[in-house]
Amino acid sequence: MLYVIVKDSLSLQYIIRLASCGMQDGLSTALCQRTADRLQRLREHEAAWREVAWSDGGVLTHQAAHDLPTAISGGVLAFLKQSEGDPSDPELGDRLFLLRISSRLRGIPGECWELNGLGEVFNLCIDSAQDLLLFRRYVLQGTLLYDRV
Repeated sequence: MLYVIVKDSLSLQYIIRLASCGMQDGLSTALCQRTADRLQRLREHEAAWREVAWSDGGVLTHQAAHDLPTAISGGVLAFLKQSEGDPSDPELGDRLFLLRISSRLRGIPGECWELNGLGEVFNLCIDSAQDLLLFRRYVLQGTLLYDRV
Protein backbone atom coordinates (compact mmCIF):
# COMPACT_ATOMS: atom_id res chain seq x y z
CA MET A 1 0.00 0.00 0.00
CA LEU A 2 2.75 2.49 0.97
CA TYR A 3 4.68 1.52 -2.18
CA VAL A 4 1.69 2.44 -4.37
CA ILE A 5 1.22 5.77 -2.60
CA VAL A 6 4.88 6.72 -3.08
CA LYS A 7 4.96 5.39 -6.65
CA ASP A 8 1.99 7.57 -7.60
CA SER A 9 3.33 10.75 -5.96
CA LEU A 10 6.26 12.63 -7.51
CA SER A 11 6.29 14.96 -4.49
CA LEU A 12 6.84 12.06 -2.10
CA GLN A 13 9.46 10.49 -4.36
CA TYR A 14 11.31 13.80 -4.46
CA ILE A 15 11.21 14.30 -0.67
CA ILE A 16 12.35 10.72 -0.01
CA ARG A 17 15.15 10.91 -2.57
CA LEU A 18 16.34 14.24 -1.13
CA ALA A 19 16.43 12.75 2.35
CA SER A 20 18.28 9.64 1.16
CA CYS A 21 20.96 11.90 -0.38
CA GLY A 22 21.19 14.06 2.73
CA MET A 23 20.22 17.10 0.66
CA GLN A 24 17.78 19.99 1.02
CA ASP A 25 15.67 21.63 -1.65
CA GLY A 26 17.58 24.77 -2.59
CA LEU A 27 16.26 25.16 -6.14
CA SER A 28 14.58 28.43 -6.97
CA THR A 29 10.97 28.13 -8.12
CA ALA A 30 11.88 30.34 -11.08
CA LEU A 31 14.54 27.82 -12.11
CA CYS A 32 12.55 24.64 -11.62
CA GLN A 33 8.81 25.00 -10.99
CA ARG A 34 7.59 21.46 -11.48
CA THR A 35 8.34 18.63 -9.09
CA ALA A 36 9.06 16.36 -12.06
CA ASP A 37 11.84 18.74 -13.16
CA ARG A 38 13.28 18.85 -9.65
CA LEU A 39 13.22 15.05 -9.37
CA GLN A 40 14.92 14.73 -12.77
CA ARG A 41 17.69 17.17 -11.78
CA LEU A 42 18.20 15.28 -8.52
CA ARG A 43 18.46 11.95 -10.38
CA GLU A 44 21.00 13.42 -12.82
CA HIS A 45 22.99 14.91 -9.94
CA GLU A 46 23.04 11.56 -8.10
CA ALA A 47 24.08 9.70 -11.25
CA ALA A 48 26.90 12.17 -11.96
CA TRP A 49 28.34 11.65 -8.46
CA ARG A 50 27.78 7.89 -8.45
CA GLU A 51 29.50 7.44 -11.81
CA VAL A 52 31.97 10.32 -11.29
CA ALA A 53 30.92 11.51 -14.73
CA TRP A 54 32.30 14.87 -15.80
CA SER A 55 29.92 17.16 -17.64
CA ASP A 56 30.92 18.50 -21.02
CA GLY A 57 31.77 21.67 -19.09
CA GLY A 58 33.65 23.48 -21.78
CA VAL A 59 36.86 25.43 -21.86
CA LEU A 60 37.48 28.81 -20.25
CA THR A 61 38.42 31.00 -23.18
CA HIS A 62 38.58 34.35 -21.38
CA GLN A 63 42.06 35.91 -21.58
CA ALA A 64 42.32 36.04 -17.78
CA ALA A 65 42.03 32.26 -17.51
CA HIS A 66 45.61 31.88 -18.76
CA ASP A 67 46.88 32.66 -15.24
CA LEU A 68 46.14 31.11 -11.86
CA PRO A 69 43.15 32.67 -10.08
CA THR A 70 43.82 35.10 -7.23
CA ALA A 71 40.69 33.99 -5.32
CA ILE A 72 38.05 31.26 -5.67
CA SER A 73 34.63 31.02 -4.04
CA GLY A 74 31.91 28.59 -5.05
CA GLY A 75 31.96 28.53 -8.82
CA VAL A 76 33.48 32.03 -9.14
CA LEU A 77 37.13 32.57 -10.03
CA ALA A 78 38.82 35.96 -9.61
CA PHE A 79 41.87 36.95 -11.66
CA LEU A 80 43.77 40.11 -10.73
CA LYS A 81 45.92 41.69 -13.43
CA GLN A 82 48.51 44.12 -12.14
CA SER A 83 48.71 47.48 -13.88
CA GLU A 84 51.61 48.35 -16.11
CA GLY A 85 50.94 52.09 -15.84
CA ASP A 86 50.57 54.66 -13.09
CA PRO A 87 48.17 53.15 -10.48
CA SER A 88 47.12 56.63 -9.31
CA ASP A 89 45.62 57.35 -12.75
CA PRO A 90 41.87 56.52 -12.47
CA GLU A 91 41.80 55.20 -16.04
CA LEU A 92 44.64 52.82 -15.31
CA GLY A 93 45.35 50.72 -12.25
CA ASP A 94 44.73 47.05 -11.68
CA ARG A 95 42.03 45.10 -13.49
CA LEU A 96 39.89 42.39 -11.99
CA PHE A 97 38.26 39.62 -14.02
CA LEU A 98 35.54 37.49 -12.40
CA LEU A 99 34.37 34.28 -14.08
CA ARG A 100 31.40 32.20 -12.93
CA ILE A 101 31.56 28.58 -14.05
CA SER A 102 28.30 27.27 -15.50
CA SER A 103 26.50 24.20 -14.16
CA ARG A 104 23.72 22.61 -16.17
CA LEU A 105 22.62 20.36 -13.29
CA ARG A 106 22.31 23.28 -10.89
CA GLY A 107 20.89 25.64 -13.51
CA ILE A 108 23.74 28.16 -13.20
CA PRO A 109 24.73 30.03 -16.37
CA GLY A 110 28.34 31.00 -16.99
CA GLU A 111 29.11 34.68 -16.65
CA CYS A 112 32.11 37.01 -16.69
CA TRP A 113 32.69 40.52 -15.36
CA GLU A 114 35.59 42.92 -15.63
CA LEU A 115 36.41 45.83 -13.31
CA ASN A 116 38.96 48.38 -14.53
CA GLY A 117 40.72 51.38 -13.03
CA LEU A 118 40.76 50.02 -9.49
CA GLY A 119 44.06 51.56 -8.51
CA GLU A 120 46.59 49.34 -6.79
CA VAL A 121 44.68 46.36 -5.31
CA PHE A 122 45.81 44.20 -2.37
CA ASN A 123 44.22 41.44 -0.28
CA LEU A 124 41.45 40.38 -2.66
CA CYS A 125 38.69 38.20 -1.19
CA ILE A 126 35.39 37.00 -2.68
CA ASP A 127 32.37 35.17 -1.26
CA SER A 128 30.01 34.11 -4.03
CA ALA A 129 27.31 32.98 -1.59
CA GLN A 130 26.93 36.60 -0.43
CA ASP A 131 27.76 38.28 -3.77
CA LEU A 132 30.61 39.89 -1.83
CA LEU A 133 33.86 41.29 -3.19
CA LEU A 134 36.41 42.82 -0.82
CA PHE A 135 39.75 44.31 -1.67
CA ARG A 136 42.17 46.82 -0.24
CA ARG A 137 43.70 49.62 -2.24
CA TYR A 138 45.76 52.72 -1.80
CA VAL A 139 44.34 55.99 -3.09
CA LEU A 140 46.56 59.01 -3.70
CA GLN A 141 44.77 62.34 -3.14
CA GLY A 142 47.09 65.26 -3.59
CA THR A 143 50.17 64.44 -1.55
CA LEU A 144 48.34 62.10 0.88
CA LEU A 145 48.12 58.34 0.48
CA TYR A 146 44.91 56.77 1.85
CA ASP A 147 44.33 53.11 2.59
CA ARG A 148 40.80 52.09 1.43
CA VAL A 149 38.85 48.86 1.98
